[in-house]
Amino acid sequence: MKNRYIFIIVLLVFSLGTLSAKSEKPDAIYHLISKSYRINQDGSMDYHFRKELQVLSNHAFTSTYGETFILYNTDFQTLKVNEAYVIRKDGSKVETPANAFNPSLPFSCTDCERLNSMREMVVTHTALEYDATIVLDYTIHSTQPFMKELMEEVNLYEDAPIDKYEITVTVPEFMKLNYQCNY
Repeated sequence: MKNRYIFIIVLLVFSLGTLSAKSEKPDAIYHLISKSYRINQDGSMDYHFRKELQVLSNHAFTSTYGETFILYNTDFQTLKVNEAYVIRKDGSKVETPANAFNPSLPFSCTDCERLNSMREMVVTHTALEYDATIVLDYTIHSTQPFMKELMEEVNLYEDAPIDKYEITVTVPEFMKLNYQCNY
């Protein structure tokens, strides 16, 4: 009989813990993640990325999502930031200033600067507050020698809930598109 009550108490504690975990508000919500790959006729490739991320907590904009890191190789890739701004809670739009874009060596390459063309564009998102939405849109153009074909593994996991996730692949007519989805 005593073991039965202990089991019921443990079950209640576990249930309450599960309910409180489900009702926890996320730090942020991705309203849109869009990835687009285009292989051009000359063999070059354009990767286009767009995110619209609403930050919901102080931790989200001071620690987790206050910066975005974009990796690219200057030997054969060019980065173009198409849009970068924040929509504040009141609806006003704050453009990201020029000094918020800081190319640097990736953290993993700090001791190899002379021999390395890898860069990490650090985009610092300004004017963040509760319920602000970060909008970042950029394109990385890769020249022909980089990659004969698109070979990418896309992980759909993100650390915040996602409302809409788009992936688009465009190839020339002469190229056959093969893809695989793994669950």
